Amino acid sequence: MATGTFEYGTEAERKSIERAIAFAAEMHALALAAPAGQVLDRCEGQVLSGGRDLLRRTRQEAAQGRVDGIEVKKGRRGDVRARARSTGSGGASGASRPPSGRSTSSVGTAAVSSAASRGSRPMV
Repeated sequence: MATGTFEYGTEAERKSIERAIAFAAEMHALALAAPAGQVLDRCEGQVLSGGRDLLRRTRQEAAQGRVDGIEVKKGRRGDVRARARSTGSGGASGASRPPSGRSTSSVGTAAVSSAASRGSRPMV
């Protein structure tokens, strides 16, 4: 089983990284299982649906983290949820500062690959 270590600053970043790893494992399993002559079509279909979902969820969590950070700074700790936009890349411009407290985590790709080969999505 191959393992890797990555750094993350927030729980949302950790989840995003794990989902990206799971997505890549699903793509590889799909490519191996696809019949000859259909590999590119099947992979492209997964990229369009799964990739879009991966990016949407990552964008939503990033925006929610920003909202949560603002609420904490202002002294409000309500359950404020960022609205999901259906438009393209209409985000705020400017660089954001990486979190100062970094954590590390190890992930085993065999478990993710195993879930992908069974056709199920790993819970991350």
